[in-house]
Amino acid sequence: MPNLLVAGNLQSIAFHEACLVASDIAGSDKFLNLETKGYIEVEWKKYVDRTRREVKDINFLESYQQPIIIHSTVGYIGGVDQLFKWAYQVYRYKDPRKDGAYGMHLTLSLSICIDRYRYIVNLFCYLNDCCSPNLYCILFNIF
Repeated sequence: MPNLLVAGNLQSIAFHEACLVASDIAGSDKFLNLETKGYIEVEWKKYVDRTRREVKDINFLESYQQPIIIHSTVGYIGGVDQLFKWAYQVYRYKDPRKDGAYGMHLTLSLSICIDRYRYIVNLFCYLNDCCSPNLYCILFNIF
């Protein structure tokens, strides 16, 4: 069963856009397993740097703004624009960015994430004497 990984900065609209597209694709392909990983900014930069070192044959993005999208059999896809191109080639997925409802859905998704992010930051500040920054990633996946 192939896997599609979407990893990115929780505060990046590009990450949420990639998650929505990947979710649509996974919903239409029952054999595709979708995995999303959202990180706070500090952890995201560490993740990108670590992934760049581990996967040397990939020409990774030059900035930290774009998500990382990797398919288990295809390999590194790229950022959001490359995901749209790949999704069209493989699934005939049409780019919904011109649809007003898509923009509203993306805004709602980002809003929900920001609320989660604030909750996690507040909880972390409360627990900061006994917890590591990795707690953000764990808590985001729980909530």
